[in-house]
Amino acid sequence: MIVIAQAISIIAMAFNILSFQCKRNRNLIMMIGAGSLLFSVSFMMLGDFSSAGFNLVNIFNSTAYLNKKTHNNVFFSMVYVLYILVAIFAYKTPWTIVLLFAQLASAFAQWHRSGAFIRKTHFFFVSPAWLINNIFITFSIGGIICELFMIASVLISFIRFRKSGFDV
Repeated sequence: MIVIAQAISIIAMAFNILSFQCKRNRNLIMMIGAGSLLFSVSFMMLGDFSSAGFNLVNIFNSTAYLNKKTHNNVFFSMVYVLYILVAIFAYKTPWTIVLLFAQLASAFAQWHRSGAFIRKTHFFFVSPAWLINNIFITFSIGGIICELFMIASVLISFIRFRKSGFDV
């Protein structure tokens, strides 16, 4: 079961790594959503239900973000409430609170609709928080490699797209 969970995390990793090479925000968010679904399955199999729950909320967040009818403050508030509920009901360690804040920051960045802001938020806070989680809390090979590559991918995207080349 652990081998299958690790294999799924490696597939999820591919979606997340490639996401930051998407110039259009819509494609970036769709790739993150697919990766979140697979990581959720992997984390459930590894027994980390808070990480699985956060990834499930990521899918809801991505779906609401992409739909112009649901891209509003009501859905944004619902995303925040869902993240908080996951932290309360699936609390695993004090690190769950750090991941909660990482997810809240990630959601805020996505709803801000700035490709540069999304990338900076992931580079400076979200990816480092998940990297620590994937090493010390829930050993996830795909998760570890994913966050290392995502950090590198964001750096590459800044070089490729420069300051003004992001889809807004």
